[in-house]
Amino acid sequence: MKIAGAAGAFPANRYHQTLITDAVRAHRGDKLPRPEVLTRLHSRAGVEYRNFAFPLTEYERFESWGQSNAAWMEIAEELGERAIDGALEHSGLRRHDLDSLFVVSITGVASPSLDARLINRIGLRPDIKRTPIFGLGCVGGAAGLTRAADYVKAYPTQSAALLAVEICSLTLRRDDLSMPNLISTGLFGDGAAAGCGSNSRWRRAAV
Repeated sequence: MKIAGAAGAFPANRYHQTLITDAVRAHRGDKLPRPEVLTRLHSRAGVEYRNFAFPLTEYERFESWGQSNAAWMEIAEELGERAIDGALEHSGLRRHDLDSLFVVSITGVASPSLDARLINRIGLRPDIKRTPIFGLGCVGGAAGLTRAADYVKAYPTQSAALLAVEICSLTLRRDDLSMPNLISTGLFGDGAAAGCGSNSRWRRAAV
């Protein structure tokens, strides 16, 4: 199996870690018993900048899971389209060349799933095979890559695309003051990555 092209996509709101730390502290308000612990955790996370789907001042408006999930669907579709198109461009493929689409995400849910929405949004072939993968967390990208590789091995004249998209900023839990959650607020940002793959022998013959 050969990865013919890969690309990423990020939202435009890019912030230094110190600004994010201040925003999280303000978001927690008086519920944070030891603000200095949050600051220390963020400063030692090894993260300098992160991209977020929305300006930091807008996250207060998300008061329910439903609101956050609706925002996830909007941003995930936008970033997913950009990442897939970038991977196709690098691989020399077109949208109608794709035979299968694998989509990995854990930060939101949709029915129809994100892959189905993207097929309609960007005009992929109506007979494309689609495989949504949910619930695997950080290992999702590796699992999706394995499934895409299995597909092109089974169908050596076909191509597949894998999209991983996470909007972690929308998963902030205001009332969760546990140490794992405090650490997570200093690590994750928003973005998408896509790759297009095919059987290497077929790609050599086609190119």
